[in-house]
Amino acid sequence: MPLMIIRTTASIPESKKEDLLLGATKILVDAGKKESHVMVLLEKVDACMGGKVGPAAFVEFRSMVGLTHEFNHKISEEVCALLGKMLEIPGHNIYLNFMSVPENAWGWDHGIAIWSFPQKKWIVE
Repeated sequence: MPLMIIRTTASIPESKKEDLLLGATKILVDAGKKESHVMVLLEKVDACMGGKVGPAAFVEFRSMVGLTHEFNHKISEEVCALLGKMLEIPGHNIYLNFMSVPENAWGWDHGIAIWSFPQKKWIVE
């Protein structure tokens, strides 16, 4: 149940929205998350960073499994590169937050999602 929320002050041309959403999805899939469960949200916000108004982003990533230092570092690197390339946001103006969600705290498909390690799939109880 990986979820990435990208909040940015940058103008997002309509022509780039889909590419940005799919690019973020690809980063998570390439890092080992199942595409069928990845959700990426994109929001335009007002913000300032370091006392200056300009291009910035806050990216939240939530998952119930797999948030290791190595995984988080890889995601940080690749998301900063994606936002730099597509929206011209410098890496020093991007904050990322990684949150591990307890199994009993993620609702999905009319129930609570739980990862079954033996079956290697999500089940709903």
